Amino acid sequence: MYYRGYILIRLKVIGTEYKIAEKLTGLKSEDLEDDWNIIYNIPIYGD
Repeated sequence: MYYRGYILIRLKVIGTEYKIAEKLTGLKSEDLEDDWNIIYNIPIYGD
């Protein structure tokens, strides 16, 4: 069973949202004992 999780990142440089999203897509655990991966992400704006 998988659970939804959220990663919040505060950007130092405005406008890099999509660069960070591209780097996170497809990220997964390299440890065989861990079972997690990022299958979808999108930058959102707000305070």
